[in-house]
Amino acid sequence: MNNNNPESLKTIALSAKALKNIEKLAWPKGAILTCPVCFVKRTRTPEELTKYVDKWPTHCGVPVDVRPL
Repeated sequence: MNNNNPESLKTIALSAKALKNIEKLAWPKGAILTCPVCFVKRTRTPEELTKYVDKWPTHCGVPVDVRPL
């Protein structure tokens, strides 16, 4: 039975090559993370952003806005 829900990233195994491609295409120079509640902005490098591949970053209990540099 197919319920048409996408698989979570925790159930999908990402290879090292796939992670590098995501890093290069999504945020080649890094990204700015902005909290929509308190408007705090943080700049992160591509290497720091790899920890957010399987879990979206949050601040003040809500997901943050991530924009590439």
